[in-house]
Amino acid sequence: MIRLRRMVPEDWAVWKDLRLRMLEDFPLGFTESLAQAEQTTDTQWQERAVLSAGKTSVSVLALDSAAEREQAVGTMSCYIEEDGTAWLAAVWVAPGHRGTGLAPRLLAEILDWVHGQPEVHALKLGVHEDNLRALAFYRRHGFMDRGEREPYLLDATRQEIIMELPLKAAAA
Repeated sequence: MIRLRRMVPEDWAVWKDLRLRMLEDFPLGFTESLAQAEQTTDTQWQERAVLSAGKTSVSVLALDSAAEREQAVGTMSCYIEEDGTAWLAAVWVAPGHRGTGLAPRLLAEILDWVHGQPEVHALKLGVHEDNLRALAFYRRHGFMDRGEREPYLLDATRQEIIMELPLKAAAA
């Protein structure tokens, strides 16, 4: 059984394990390399967990209790910038759980949180131009490509496509 819950600072070791698996599985999807993440100290992981559970940020964990030991099998995070733009980040579902409806469940949790933040006027994300599966997912869920591009942080010869979800449409 998969249950979703918001991450709390005490989940730092869960987040560390999850992040390392994310980067190993799909390095193209993130702006940090596995080698960089492996250099992160436990204190830094703890600081990251605190930031992920702050007033202007949330991380949702998908936890599978079917195994002997409960394990995180997916995540989605969101943070709000000072200008009121919310950014979707750290999106990942373990290979064995892809195509099961878990990603839409995670997105619904994030949207619930975003709609409770009155200062938010836009929800955006950056996705690597070659991440076709993610691009298709975001399009299916109403995100639009408005033509904005940014260099991909790990390879400036590649681009991230900036997509935006019209929040009024998402609320309907």
